[in-house]
Amino acid sequence: MSEGTEPMLDILIVDDSPADREMLRRCLENAPLRCGKIARIREASSGSEALDACQVGQPDCMIIDYRLPDITGLDFLRDMSPYMPNQHPPVIVVTGNGSEAVAADTVRLGATDYLTKDRLTRNSIRRSVDTAVERFRIQRQLRRYHAALERSNADLTNFAARLAHDLRNPINFVKGYSEMLQLNPDMPPDKRYEYLGNITEGLDRMDRMLHALYQFSTVKQDKALAGCVPLDGVFSDVRKLMADRIEEAGAELVLPEAAPAVIGDHGLLLLLLQNLIGNSLKYRGEAPPRIRIAVREREHQVIVAVADNGRGVPEEHRERIFEMFHRVDPERGIEGSGIGLATCRRIVERHDGSIWCEPNAGGGSVLSFTLTPTKL
Repeated sequence: MSEGTEPMLDILIVDDSPADREMLRRCLENAPLRCGKIARIREASSGSEALDACQVGQPDCMIIDYRLPDITGLDFLRDMSPYMPNQHPPVIVVTGNGSEAVAADTVRLGATDYLTKDRLTRNSIRRSVDTAVERFRIQRQLRRYHAALERSNADLTNFAARLAHDLRNPINFVKGYSEMLQLNPDMPPDKRYEYLGNITEGLDRMDRMLHALYQFSTVKQDKALAGCVPLDGVFSDVRKLMADRIEEAGAELVLPEAAPAVIGDHGLLLLLLQNLIGNSLKYRGEAPPRIRIAVREREHQVIVAVADNGRGVPEEHRERIFEMFHRVDPERGIEGSGIGLATCRRIVERHDGSIWCEPNAGGGSVLSFTLTPTKL
């Protein structure tokens, strides 16, 4: 692998002693850690500098001196949480004069490890970083599994009742017209064809709902995703697959000129974009639909945004639209299963990402989601 393409582990060293920072840097640089990544070192000489560095980009691991000019390690652990959008990274506290009480307090406040400088060696600091990063990875994975399990249980709790309710309408619709045909054998041909058309329409509605449920159920949560997927190829395929629907709606689909490769599954990402674009076409406004897909990279993420000029989503629904069977305005009579965006969320979470909805500045909505780039 050529230089510059090695997977990197972003480590922030916080110490007011240039000599100690240099010593830690020398211990961590040049050779891959046990996790297989090369350490990329950033430095700070005070607590305030460290917080500023975290706001620029959250590190994968922090090594912080217990006594800094403006704050102690304990106070830093207490104060850092508001500056971290997610859980703070693993923190290793080092000190020149340690005690069991201080060690216990630092661990209680969230430090992963506590080391004294007189016993620091190249092996001990590298082992501590490896252990901290691996423990953090496992904890994050467990939290993700726990959250997915809670959502799955909630979905299952409501699934049967909602499915029965949503299927009852088309079933009653088909049953009613079938009974009228049976009770009126002498019905005029034109009326008979009209009723048969209504029956077919009801069956089509049930078929669409069952197909949506099938798509949702096929997004498995336990299979590892390790493929390299060029987003350019996904965008090109979704344009081809949806060409007829886009033309029928008189819509314009604008794709980015270039896009990076991500870690994931081509088929699932294609289904994700089909659902998002289809949602924009379904809930279009009076103006001809214009759907723009944009891609940008931020820190260790690729953010894909699908913006439209449609009806938009009221603020109180922007989180709930990704729930199973939730619909913003079912009274408007727009056909929908309430499953499509739930499938989108499931696909994105399957890729260790997140999805959210925001208003579009020019009217309509922007649905964005995150993916992991192949080069970190």
